[in-house]
Amino acid sequence: MTRPQVGDFEVTTGALFDSLVTTGSPELRQVRQFAFGDSSEFEGKYYSDRNPGLAFFTYAFFETTKALERWMKPLNLDPKFARSYTKGQKTRITLVMVVPALFGGLVFLGTFFLSRELGVGYFSAMASSLALMFGTIMIRYSTVFYSHIFATGLLIYSLLIVFSYKRRKSVNLLSIGIFLLSFAVFTEHLTVLVFVPVIVYLSVQNSEDLLRFSSIVKLLVAGLLPMSALMMYNWICFSSPFSIAHFHHATDTSNHALGTLLHFDQTLAAAKNLLFGAPKAVVGRQDLVGLFSSSPFLYLVLLFPLI
Repeated sequence: MTRPQVGDFEVTTGALFDSLVTTGSPELRQVRQFAFGDSSEFEGKYYSDRNPGLAFFTYAFFETTKALERWMKPLNLDPKFARSYTKGQKTRITLVMVVPALFGGLVFLGTFFLSRELGVGYFSAMASSLALMFGTIMIRYSTVFYSHIFATGLLIYSLLIVFSYKRRKSVNLLSIGIFLLSFAVFTEHLTVLVFVPVIVYLSVQNSEDLLRFSSIVKLLVAGLLPMSALMMYNWICFSSPFSIAHFHHATDTSNHALGTLLHFDQTLAAAKNLLFGAPKAVVGRQDLVGLFSSSPFLYLVLLFPLI
């Protein structure tokens, strides 16, 4: 688990966003220095090595709210990187950083309402939301331009809508939930795995509404809109709708295969490192802080089987 710096905008998603604003293209031209080793290369051109959902959402947010930019004060940037920014880039960073902060707040609210939807009591739901925000690194990741918080927010509200279908029986509302889930995939490709339990859950609802042709069309369209945008992006950048940026990593050729997305052969070792941490000698670059180390209250989860 990395330790991001507040104001750490110089990542590949930030580079993609800046390129969209300055050139209208996903190609990282003047801004490749912000991506460092986190970029993909195809036919001599460089692109972000991540799914583009957050960058595209932020671009739309920026274009909608940029009139407010004149009243925003600049963030205190890391001096090591601040000199790499142009004046225009510095003035828009503050407005852009509203996005992860906004979704941090939405995650807090979404966790509360999702807990309530699942039958948790009011005070327990509030305690869970507070524990998530203040007992984990959630707050810290709400201050950096990574896609984690954004994708988490999309997933939470998607699941909130999906689980509420049993009570509301609204296909239109469910379509919004499927759209949010698909947009989460547009942002983080591995979230596609969440579709499996969602489909299983909906299939056991025995709802005639879901089996209607109009309902199926609505759900398919809702899910395909973000997916189509992702495939179009892949086609523009990598000449194939199914060739994601991960397969064209500029510096790590070991990522150029589908199997590296999951690393099944290292699952147990990776789980141990992520849960309990690992020294620099094992994982490289810097010590890895484990989930239980950064969020000790999660040890309570181990007591769940005893309840």
